[in-house]
Amino acid sequence: MKKLIVLLFLVFFLFGFKNSSDALESSNIPENCRDYMSYCLKQKPRNYCTDITESYLYCWTGCKELLKLSDNFCRKTCSCDLSLRWKFYWINNFGVCFYDIESITWSSTWLSKRVAKVWWKIIYTEKGKEEMARNFGEKYKKIDYSLALNEFDCATKKVRDLELYNYFLDGEVVENHTYSSSWKSIIPESSLEALFNELCSKKNK
Repeated sequence: MKKLIVLLFLVFFLFGFKNSSDALESSNIPENCRDYMSYCLKQKPRNYCTDITESYLYCWTGCKELLKLSDNFCRKTCSCDLSLRWKFYWINNFGVCFYDIESITWSSTWLSKRVAKVWWKIIYTEKGKEEMARNFGEKYKKIDYSLALNEFDCATKKVRDLELYNYFLDGEVVENHTYSSSWKSIIPESSLEALFNELCSKKNK
């Protein structure tokens, strides 16, 4: 049923902008998604645009229908990103995760021929901010999002941290780290496992 709903939304995005403006005015779809597909198709292939648009619809459904988070948060977080690079892939009560499609690079090591490097970000919910404050101090109640760079080994299902930046609501970088960490196992059913599956299913060598 969810697939059918998403498909119907996509049909609307692909073919309904010009003739359905009145319906769109009263719909729950974020406003800046109205012309997203037409904007995307001027720069990217159709498959790319369909894939990234579908991800925002999943974001919106998860935010509003499944987790029932605030309307303001869902509109801010799940509105289509006109940079055409951030794709939604994970949501829970802690936050909403996206990865930068255009930042993905592939390399190999002496142990593996399939290593992906990618930037990803998590935008924190109010519950996520409270959890960050409990773990790292009161100032984290004002955190907005974190931006991280990780490597994923598709052959061994391992991950390692490379860089991390934490941003407050005013856009200030409040903390940044550069790591020389070793490879570690990916926690099952985590956001990192979801990102691993998303990346490693796309590259077959």
